[in-house]
Amino acid sequence: MTIHAPFELAKKSENRRELIKQLDVIEKLYKKVDAKNVIIHPDNLPPPHVLQKYKFNVATENLSINSKYKSSNLKNIFRRYRNIKLCLDVSHAYS
Repeated sequence: MTIHAPFELAKKSENRRELIKQLDVIEKLYKKVDAKNVIIHPDNLPPPHVLQKYKFNVATENLSINSKYKSSNLKNIFRRYRNIKLCLDVSHAYS
């Protein structure tokens, strides 16, 4: 099972405390349902030092062709987030 984090997890969090609260809920759900990954959009990833505190696998996904986060432009994400995985969203790849 994979959990898709809220679309605007980091963007809409009013402060760091709210972000941590949301990540705590995601971690509890991850453990409860024995998930394998949590998908977070690349334009919404919390800072690496925040994610390191959680015991869940994080994956990001490519966004639409017109986005700066299309599959060919994700190299910087993988440099910054060493343990992140990729969910190839085929629908986004063609939109």
